[in-house]
Amino acid sequence: MLTGCASSQNSNVDRPHVESRSQDPPPFETNEIGDPSHPDFESPQMIGGIDALFAVLQEVTEGWVCPVRGRVSIQFVVDEEGSVPEARVLEGIHEECDQMAIKAIKHMAFSPPTIGGEPTPILLSIPVTFD
Repeated sequence: MLTGCASSQNSNVDRPHVESRSQDPPPFETNEIGDPSHPDFESPQMIGGIDALFAVLQEVTEGWVCPVRGRVSIQFVVDEEGSVPEARVLEGIHEECDQMAIKAIKHMAFSPPTIGGEPTPILLSIPVTFD
């Protein structure tokens, strides 16, 4: 699993409130999600790697500072073209931070995930840390 990090200058906050989603979230609108346990599954790769994620986080936050420190867990779909059409917060820390993490992930580009050489949507998750 990949990790991302966005820095803030706000050091006077001790511990963030962690919003846990104990119930299963509703399904994504994408009709068919590929099975990553399939023997011919090829995982999508972030175009530009982790450096690209850091760059996107800096770009979408544009000087904005998360008011708390902590980790936002994002679940998202990578579609047949390597885009991220859907994303949601599995575990959040603050509404603004959660939305910035979703915005960053939706701006990412991936290599298309495949099963048996055929592009197929896949469900992934990633933590984005604000500290």
